[in-house]
Amino acid sequence: MADNSILPKASAPLVDQTGRPTRAFYTFFNALVSSLQGQINAISKLVKNLALVIAALGGDPDSGEGIPDIAGQIDAKADKSITITGLGSIQGGGDLSQDRFISLDGDVDTVPGVSFYGSPDGSTKGWAAFSGNFAPSMDADDNVTLDLADIADSGTGDALVKITRDAKGRVSGTSAATTTDLTEGSNLYFTDTRADARITLQKAQPLGLATLDAGGKLDAGQLPALAITETFVVNTQAAMLALSAQEGDVAVRTDLSKSFILTAAPASTLANWQELLVPTAGVTSFNGRTGSVTPASGDYTPAQVGAEPAIAAGTTAQYRRGDKTWRDFATDVRGAVLTGLSTATSAVITATDTVLGALGKLQAQINGKAPNTQIGTYASRPSAGSAQGVVYYATDVQEAYRSDGSTWSILPIGGIELGYAEITSQFNTTSTTAVDVTGLTVTCVVGERPVIVTYGGNMRNTTTGQSARVLLIANGSNQSNLTAQGSVGYIFLERETRISGLTPGASYTFKLQALAISSGTTQIYSDANDRAFIRVGN
Repeated sequence: MADNSILPKASAPLVDQTGRPTRAFYTFFNALVSSLQGQINAISKLVKNLALVIAALGGDPDSGEGIPDIAGQIDAKADKSITITGLGSIQGGGDLSQDRFISLDGDVDTVPGVSFYGSPDGSTKGWAAFSGNFAPSMDADDNVTLDLADIADSGTGDALVKITRDAKGRVSGTSAATTTDLTEGSNLYFTDTRADARITLQKAQPLGLATLDAGGKLDAGQLPALAITETFVVNTQAAMLALSAQEGDVAVRTDLSKSFILTAAPASTLANWQELLVPTAGVTSFNGRTGSVTPASGDYTPAQVGAEPAIAAGTTAQYRRGDKTWRDFATDVRGAVLTGLSTATSAVITATDTVLGALGKLQAQINGKAPNTQIGTYASRPSAGSAQGVVYYATDVQEAYRSDGSTWSILPIGGIELGYAEITSQFNTTSTTAVDVTGLTVTCVVGERPVIVTYGGNMRNTTTGQSARVLLIANGSNQSNLTAQGSVGYIFLERETRISGLTPGASYTFKLQALAISSGTTQIYSDANDRAFIRVGN
């Protein structure tokens, strides 16, 4: 927003042709009145407040007269012989004939944040800071509370100890403790007496504990009924029914070559004896042979024993594959995938190598012979010792190198343009000291080869008998120049300069400067079809 209170310029008219104030001065006067009105209002308010103060002091608020000399009255009435003396920790004082000061013994201008006044050592007084174990706080009414500061949980604890506290809650004593020192709750502590009593209650009880007799064996009264089977050999039915047998006993009847088991009492009842079933009679003969038969060829056909049928013969160039087909060995070898091929070693192939291992070594040897090409900036070129056989092309300096494992050698390629500039409009200067030719500057990174700078154009000095000169500058250093001797017409001049000894990988600025020798105007003619130029190559 414009500041309307600024006085218009001296050249600004005060009134217009009609005799009225111009807008600039009208706006200025209006802003000035507004500003003065605000100041007048503030002064009026100040005068009213001052009148109230004068009236309160007993003076005339209209004239301002009659204000008593309060300071003089107080000074006249004060008893200057009264003496103020500090006691205890308060020092200083004296009579009131002049200004006196009192202060605490050992007081300081800056009091520690959390502190108290006293004598911590019993002799020197002053302010002492509380230790970090205290934490102050202040409420909305500026009441300060000093509490113990919280401490971090260390995550560790001591063994079980007994402690004694005084009336203030402080630990005054400790000693080792055991569970005997703890009051029992609902979970009782283990004791031999309590364990023995519990075991006694469980002895010989359902779902309880089995007991042992004096011999260390299970009590028979706590075991289920046991069935002990006995075997009797008899040769008649009458002898079997006359047996003193129990349920589960077996009778072997030699007259029948059969065996019977008693399934229920009494043994004298024939129906209680159950015949034990045995397999039918064994093989009596095999393939017309009896007795102890030994298997012989031709006893079974492949189909009878689940064997494969006879394999038809293949050729000597085939092999039998897992899918039960004949395959051409050479074809499958040539089509095999080299899964697991490793080129980690380029060692000599030996007779004990597998085919896969030998192929891996061979590929590694081939890789070692093939040149490894890398591309990057000159500054990113690795050390020659770590890049044996590598061909490195530096894109910024447009040079190629090869490492023999100790040094880099530049490859015999050159003639590459590193930078070029030209102008299409005429350049003029009357300066007798060299000045830059606008537009004829090239900045590029150089490599290890010397650079070849070519520059030229049509030039002259407009004054007869005077000369025009163009200089080639590389990073501020003059490398060569062209001089057009005094001539009214333009002279086309061109020069090629070889510059060596430059720092590889560094950026250099090549530019043309021009001057007029003695006097006159040096002109470098250029248009769309006839351009002055500078070219940097290697």
